[in-house]
Amino acid sequence: MSGTAAIPPTASKLRRYRLGMADGAHGPGDVGPLVVTDGGSIAGPDLTNWQVESMLAICEEPLTWRGDFVAFLVLSPRYLGVNLESVRREGGIVGVGRILPGYDPREWPVLQPRAMDYWGVGVISLLEG
Repeated sequence: MSGTAAIPPTASKLRRYRLGMADGAHGPGDVGPLVVTDGGSIAGPDLTNWQVESMLAICEEPLTWRGDFVAFLVLSPRYLGVNLESVRREGGIVGVGRILPGYDPREWPVLQPRAMDYWGVGVISLLEG
């Protein structure tokens, strides 16, 4: 496969976020707040309703959810007119995908839909600048 893997942030841009997941129809409902680290940007697939670029989020404390190990998430701006850089800088509402067990998105040049599961809507806020 051609291309490069996820573009890691520079050390000065490495950021940590608190991610709160919605419940009910908009989220898993049984996941408490998570702390994630910005793992860099990754290109989206050339498919309808996918973002051009998303943030790879690395769970500081991976968890088990319904029998699956969760270590990586993909965060994308939820609303039109909001870009990834503003979400990184200010936080905001994001669509959240979880990477399925057995896959390492740090090796991908482009997100792999078959290796992801839409998880819901979340809110991220910057923990440190």
